[in-house]
Amino acid sequence: MPQSYRAILIVGFLCCDASADEPVPNSKVMPAFLSRVERTPLKMAWDARTVEDHQCWHDEFEAKMMELLGRMPKAVRLAVKW
Repeated sequence: MPQSYRAILIVGFLCCDASADEPVPNSKVMPAFLSRVERTPLKMAWDARTVEDHQCWHDEFEAKMMELLGRMPKAVRLAVKW
């Protein structure tokens, strides 16, 4: 499962409004989903043991984040007029 799909599914399940008192239409869906999430390896998990390992991970993570989100715009000074 691509990482982007995994993130979308996790956010979708975490943002639902169902309370514990409401009936669950299919009680096997959530356990199956969580099982799948736990079995899916994290490609960019942090596991640095040295400063050099951390820097390498950080550079790869930043490059991937820029690929997915793009560069942040330059900060603009707000000129609020009251």
